[in-house]
Amino acid sequence: GFSKGTTTPTIALPLLSEIPIVGDTIFTGGPIHFAMFVIVFLSWLVMYRTSWGLRVRSCGEHPHAAETVVWMDMEQSVYTERTLAIWERLRRDFPRIGCVIQAYLRRSESDIRRLAALGATVRLCKGAYLEPPALAFPGRREVDESYARLMGRLLAPESLARGAYPAFATHDGRMHALAAQSRVASDRFEMQMLYGIRDDLH
Repeated sequence: GFSKGTTTPTIALPLLSEIPIVGDTIFTGGPIHFAMFVIVFLSWLVMYRTSWGLRVRSCGEHPHAAETVVWMDMEQSVYTERTLAIWERLRRDFPRIGCVIQAYLRRSESDIRRLAALGATVRLCKGAYLEPPALAFPGRREVDESYARLMGRLLAPESLARGAYPAFATHDGRMHALAAQSRVASDRFEMQMLYGIRDDLH
């Protein structure tokens, strides 16, 4: 059979629980009910009355306060044009927002050319979605060649002079070597990798 469970005691705060309409809802309940109010208050206290909370809020409201970039990621090619249009509108008010370009898309060369002229912050990745050959390079060699070509354009003196800031998201050691051979100062671009993969390239 089933054992008889224990019931949670109900607590009614004197006077406050007698307030019409809200008294019974807010000031009457079990321990968990009142614990939630304590948690909400403590969260507010931490976020608005401690230096740590103020730093977290400042980074969320103003990413440049953390000297970081908010990246607008890229999905399938059907969204590429719309994503870049949204990025461009946001960039007018939030200059520290970066966009992502996929090297395997055939359109990416013209996109990179335009973004470099704008002095954009760009993350270049190879791309992983299944796309038709009319829109994307089907072979690894072609994708690698496209990546290297786009990397060269982003690191070109005229792109950097316009303020372009490239970030190369790749675990391909050959691309890391190409970036190093460019002789561009290391503070003018980034090499980005997932933590724990290709530690030998750090």
